[in-house]
Amino acid sequence: MVNEADIQKALDDLESQEVPNYSATAKKFKIDCRTLQRRHKGISKPKELAYSESHMLLTIEEEKHINNLSDRTLPPTPQILRNLLYEIVKK
Repeated sequence: MVNEADIQKALDDLESQEVPNYSATAKKFKIDCRTLQRRHKGISKPKELAYSESHMLLTIEEEKHINNLSDRTLPPTPQILRNLLYEIVKK
């Protein structure tokens, strides 16, 4: 299984090339060529980064809704929080 360190080494190798050779670099580091190409072009990102970004969006949306409820003197109950989280995740 390929880890993030291997992908980063391959990306560094691609950056050092005048014309990126995805196929040769992918074979050299035993990484799927399409994965390497997408990561190099910025189309995809590591799972950890993608998860943390989506998690932050949920947190911001949750915070806005909770503040809105509190401004209307309706502090959120645990059930309201569960429902809110369910609606956000469902999107």
